[in-house]
Amino acid sequence: VLAVFLSAIFSPASGQQEGADGNPHSWDRTRRCDQQDYDPPCGPCEGIGGIPTGDENDQITLTTCQVVGGAEDVYEVEPKRPVWGTQWTLPMAYEVLIGQKTDPFCFQTFPGPDSRGEMCYRYQEGAKTY
Repeated sequence: VLAVFLSAIFSPASGQQEGADGNPHSWDRTRRCDQQDYDPPCGPCEGIGGIPTGDENDQITLTTCQVVGGAEDVYEVEPKRPVWGTQWTLPMAYEVLIGQKTDPFCFQTFPGPDSRGEMCYRYQEGAKTY
């Protein structure tokens, strides 16, 4: 009886495995599909994300995605591997740092290993050199 109770609590209603942390905010697979611990595996246009503003599934401006075909449809010949430089600069980057809320104003936010609990969304911009 205890096993059935625990299984009902910790298993998604759909019978799908939804990430290592169990997807505590019930985000859909468009907002989040990390390529890790998802069953069935993430497909095209899943996990594309966008600009989040809060923990609720609808508190995000999703980017767009359209499947144009599989690898067998796109490449007539084997694609060439890019040659990357040893250093490059991104003149302007816009990002949202998402981390667990540890203070009322989200001053201490840093990305963590999961999305359990209330999250902070800190917007950042600036140049980056890699």
